[in-house]
Order: sequence, then C-alpha cells, then structure tokens
Amino acid sequence: MLQQLGEEDKLRVDKIQATPVIQPLPDSVNSMWEKISQRAALNKESDITWDQIVESTSGTPPLSKDEFLSYTAGEPTLSSAGLIKLKEKQAVKTR
Repeated sequence: MLQQLGEEDKLRVDKIQATPVIQPLPDSVNSMWEKISQRAALNKESDITWDQIVESTSGTPPLSKDEFLSYTAGEPTLSSAGLIKLKEKQAVKTR
C-alpha cells in the first residue's frame, strides 16, 4: 500500500549524493577548441581576439560573438584563463 505525503507531513533528507556525468565533446568541437588554443598560444600573453577565433576556425567558431564579448567584459582580448573557462562552459552547453 502506497501512502502519499500530505501538506502537514514532514520529510527529512539525511544525505544527498551526486555523481557527475562526464561526456567527451564531439571531435569537431574538440578540434575547433584545439585550433583556437593553438592560435592563442602564438600571442605573447596567450590571449585571443574574436577575429583570431574566427580566423582559426575558418569562419565557423563554436560560439557566438555575443558569448565571446560577455566573457571579455569590454576588453579586446580574452585571457588564457578566460579561454579555458569559455571552453568549459561551451562543453556543458553542447551536452
């Protein structure tokens, strides 16, 4: 016999356990980010501009210009640390 909880019933949670699901990015997305990272490595500070991202991906970047601009916060380039975070965010988005 099943019993449903009512409005007055209380439920106590003793433990919450979660395990992340890890899925690799598709090869095409991985190769684009690899090209972007290689292009950034050519710059003195390993940063990158939007035009360099477009150039390194043959005009088909894995993100929009608006997404890029939201990470640069008005700066002309994205730092190497910012590039890593952007890649991670994009990885979550493509799953």
